[in-house]
This record gives sequence, C-alpha cells and structure tokens, in this order.
Amino acid sequence: MPARLSLCMIVRDEEKFLPRCLESVRGIVDEIVVVDTGSQDGTVAVARRFGATVFEMPWPDDFSAARNAALERATGAWILMLDADEILVPGSAAGLPALLDDPEVEGYFVQMRHLVGSATQPEVEESALFRLWRNRPEYRFAGEVHEQILPTILARRPGSKTAHSGLQVVHYGYLREVRAARRKFERNRRLLEKMIARSPQDGFAHFNLGIEYYDQGLLEEAAACFGAALARARPGDVWRPKLVKAYAATLLEREEWPSLFRLLDEEIARYPDYTDLHFLKGVARARAGQAEEAAAAFARCLELGSAPALRYASTDPGTGTYKAQLELGAALEALGRHAEAREAYRRAAQMRPGWHEPLKRLAALLGRTAGDEELLIELRAFFPGWQYADQVQVATLLLHARRPGLAVRLLEPFRQAGRLDRAGLFVLARGLSGAGDREGALAICRLDWTGSPLAPQVQRLRAELEAQEAPATGGEEA
Repeated sequence: MPARLSLCMIVRDEEKFLPRCLESVRGIVDEIVVVDTGSQDGTVAVARRFGATVFEMPWPDDFSAARNAALERATGAWILMLDADEILVPGSAAGLPALLDDPEVEGYFVQMRHLVGSATQPEVEESALFRLWRNRPEYRFAGEVHEQILPTILARRPGSKTAHSGLQVVHYGYLREVRAARRKFERNRRLLEKMIARSPQDGFAHFNLGIEYYDQGLLEEAAACFGAALARARPGDVWRPKLVKAYAATLLEREEWPSLFRLLDEEIARYPDYTDLHFLKGVARARAGQAEEAAAAFARCLELGSAPALRYASTDPGTGTYKAQLELGAALEALGRHAEAREAYRRAAQMRPGWHEPLKRLAALLGRTAGDEELLIELRAFFPGWQYADQVQVATLLLHARRPGLAVRLLEPFRQAGRLDRAGLFVLARGLSGAGDREGALAICRLDWTGSPLAPQVQRLRAELEAQEAPATGGEEA
C-alpha cells in the first residue's frame, strides 16, 4: 500500500493564492493540514472547500511554532510543505510513490522556481529546498523566522540520507507586486533581531536580516549584515553561496569596487562553477568602465552555462545563457567591436524568444551603423509571421534606432486602412513627433484615451508636444 502523504501549511489572509496552490496538489497528497494564524479574509473557507483539516490559532510570533502545530496534526507517513504562494508542478510528481517507498531516504529536496521582478515579465531564480520528509515526532522546526527542519533531522538521526526528488515548485511570493502588498519587513526584522540577540554567532540569522534590508533598499545595513554572516558562516553551510551572491550584489549597488572584486575573486576560486558570481563580476567590471574584463567574464558565463541549481542555494539560469549573451553584446559594443556585438544581441534574442531587450539594443546599434533597408531586414527576421502586431513591434524598435520616419512609413498604411489599435496609434504618434510632425502627433494624443493603459504615456507626450508649440513669452515690449 502506498505511503500516505500529508501536505502541511500555515496561512494567513491567503485567499488570493491558496486556491491555485491546493488545486496543484489535487490527487497527489492524501491529507491537507492547514494552520490558520488569524485570517480576516476567506482563507479558511477556501481551505475547507478543498477538503483541508483547518486548525485556527493566534499568531505565536514564531514561524517554527506554527509549522510544528501543523506537524502535530498530520497523520501521513510523509510530510510535504508548501506555502500558499507556491504551486507544485503536477507533472513533476509522477515518480513520487517510488520516492516515498525508498526505505533508505529520510527526506528530499525539491526544485524551486522563484519568479522575481515584475509579474508582467518575470525572471526566474532556482534553488533546491528541503520540503519532503518522513513524519516522525522528533522532527520539528527551529527558528522564529526562516525556520528549518533539516538540521534537526540530521541532529536526531546523524548520517540520515537525503536526496533530490525531481519535484518542481513555482513560487510567486518574490514578485515585486506581491512583496509590496504584503509589507512583512518590520515583522521579519524584529524576529531576526531577537534571534541575533539570543545567538549572536548565528550566521544564518545575520544573512536573513541582510536579505530583509536589501529588499528594502537599505544597502548599508544589508552590507553590514552580510559581512557579519560571512564571518560566521562555515564552508559547508548550504546557504553560504547564496550569501556570497547577495553580498556581492549589495557591494555592486554601492559601487564598492575594491571590496567587491576581492570578494568575487576569493569566492569564484571557492565556487568555480557558480555562474552567477562570474556574471556579477562581469556587470561590476562593465560598470567600473573595464569593458575588456567584462567581456571576458560574460564569455566565461556562456562557457559554463547555467549553474547547477541542486548545488547552490540560489541560481539564475539566465546568467549562463541569454543574460550573459546580452551583456556580452554591450561589452563588445563598448569596445567598438560592433559586428560581434550585433551577433551577441541576435543570439540573446534567439535564446529567449519574446524578450525585446536584446532587440532594442540591436536596433539602437544598427541605427548608428546601418542604412534603412539593412535595418528593416535585420529586425524583420525576428518576426517571421509579419502580422500586424509584429509590425507594431518593429515600428517600436525603429524608434529605439532613432528612425522615426521609418516607423511612420511602416504604420501609416494601417492607419489609412483604419486598422491601427491603441498601441499602434501611440507608436505612430511617437514616430510622427520624432519625425517633426507635431500636429499629426497631437491629433492622435487628443483622441479619447479614457480607459486605455497607455493613457498616462499619451498624456505625457501630449504635454511635451504642447509645451514645444507654445509661443515663447517674456521680456518687455519695445
């Protein structure tokens, strides 16, 4: 008989995310145990609708206490832990029964895919987190915040075997819009400071406090915390590479070049296949005006490819592929190696179809070095369907190339045929403005844009154009 699996969660005011999470485990887990710590919305009703056993408790000001309350009530032989802003990729669970039947393994890591940046075009960072383990009464979480259970398992059963499960989880909580709405900084800071006051040598607590400061843009405080964490970290700590990456990113933003380059050189020697560090080195060298060194670093990133997510606690697949290719193009362009830069931008666009940043940079470069027809042929090659939306995109790229007249030429037939939508009209207005036809651009801006997401941009363009055409005043009459 297959081993029973209990999903254990703690939640509070998660009615927006919880349905998607629980839907993702339908037919995979045998039991759902939810501890609610004071929801004021429909979270509890959502959980019960999915068949969860819900226990309500006041927030104990301690994440481990809440997690452990869920574990106390789980009846399965195994525990799977998810947060409400995560979903299990169902197809990745095909081999789960065999994993749970393995008598040698006490717990498993899952592959996390953290969506970061904007929800409209998110980037992805990957990590391996310990989220699946045997349900034993001696296995409990420790730590008021950023709680962990694996150290307890290893302490209670030294030599316990762990493995990677192949399960994949997508995490939405790092998206900019989600983080801004939750505003959990003060709570997390307070809990972490309490942990540090009790255990000053806890490097992991210093590290997590640094992350909280970094996310708030408090870079000086973040750098101090990361420095303290690094001084306390042990070589084998699984979170140490992520600490180094975060510390380097902070020093980069503060432009502390000597400290940053020294840190990166030391840590790249320790983690030679951690592509993310080579990428940060390239970005830093580029910003410091060292284009040759930057190009070499980005070329090394492409040689390495994406860092092994199962080895490092935080990896960005783009640093070994499309992001490195894009930044290599920028470094080559800075060196005046335009033909090589063009090829790098082409490859970056091919590596991530639909990503327009390399096309913008390619268009800008071609705008300085190519004629109209060459420019059009080069850009059109990325849009083989050549539908209306493709032509609007190319017209937008032509504005980046500083060829507004060419953009107008591309879109004018659609206007004559009455086929321009709002997006196309706005691009046409910008093209007309750039080509010197202010009246034509103003005529478009003075249309009714009510309800259009482009309305604020249209109003800014209109204000600029009206200011330009206003007659100059001032001085005394003769």
